[in-house]
Amino acid sequence: MKRMMIVLAGLGVAACDGAPAPASEENAPKQKAELLEPGLYEVSVTVDKLASADGAEPATPLEAGQELTKQVCVASEGISTPALYAEGDDDCALRNPYVRPGRFQSDLRCTRSGVSGQVNLSANGTYEAESFETDVRTLTALASTGDYAMSRTVTGRRVGDCPTEGDESAG
Repeated sequence: MKRMMIVLAGLGVAACDGAPAPASEENAPKQKAELLEPGLYEVSVTVDKLASADGAEPATPLEAGQELTKQVCVASEGISTPALYAEGDDDCALRNPYVRPGRFQSDLRCTRSGVSGQVNLSANGTYEAESFETDVRTLTALASTGDYAMSRTVTGRRVGDCPTEGDESAG
């Protein structure tokens, strides 16, 4: 038994001689993207949860389980483009963005046409050069009824260049 353990221990040392594994594409660490490349992105949104915060019907046309797609033009601000996370035509501004290679977190404050009050978002996600995945949480503080809490998964991938003004081929 002692001999077997010594032989097995010797084999383990021979297999792990301390030399680094040969470099290959499979085991090479993946370089994180510094920026989300500018361009036209197809953005998919899935409403994971939606709940009334005040007992009234939520003041959003979205429903739990709903999936939708939109296209967003991303310019030099990259992953910090508010339209990537906005609900419908809301006008959003970033607050305290944190962007590091491959990682993004920010709060957003949005205004909604015809609605008085605040629509607050928190976005937290990851990105590569031409794609991203973000969890977005919404909590409203409206002047009237309809406050809600919602969580969405927002993913996107670059599908081309942004259309230029007067380009009728854009959706």
